[in-house]
Amino acid sequence: MAKEKKSEGKPARALSPRERLLLTAFVWVMVLIGASVLWQQYRKLRAEEEKLQQDAQVQDVVLARKAEVEAALAEHVERMRSSATLEGATLQGLVDALARQCNLTAASVVPRTEEKGGVQILSVRVTFNDAPMERLLVFEDLLGSQRIRLVTNRVQIDAGRNDTLRVVYDIATYHLRETEKH
Repeated sequence: MAKEKKSEGKPARALSPRERLLLTAFVWVMVLIGASVLWQQYRKLRAEEEKLQQDAQVQDVVLARKAEVEAALAEHVERMRSSATLEGATLQGLVDALARQCNLTAASVVPRTEEKGGVQILSVRVTFNDAPMERLLVFEDLLGSQRIRLVTNRVQIDAGRNDTLRVVYDIATYHLRETEKH
């Protein structure tokens, strides 16, 4: 047999020390990159696990206070149904009485009634022109003392004349509509 033809190409030659060093360095770099990616994924999973554990602890606290929260909710619902809330004319009268206690005179009082999902919202927009700051602060305190029945939705303050202010209050009270029980 004569010479056999090599169809495989050139024979594999041994790697030089420099090539072995570069190949080893390349393999180590790839291993380090892979390890870095795995470490980042581990840290993300660990952070997510800690967040889930914290959420579970918060939920445990909330569930432990379930009876207390339900009692407070029932109390607030009863307040919204009870006589602690005001009717439209009574709301205007109360706001006017509070203003008179502070020696304030309303330039305008605009009542409004709105219905949203079983809740009736009675509101009044009161405007005070040329009101001194001291009297407005007393009015604010009086409104705060009525916070079970009244909610201040918005206050707009503009400069008036001679160290006075023009103030517009949107004050509301809420009524829960009785729903029919089947």
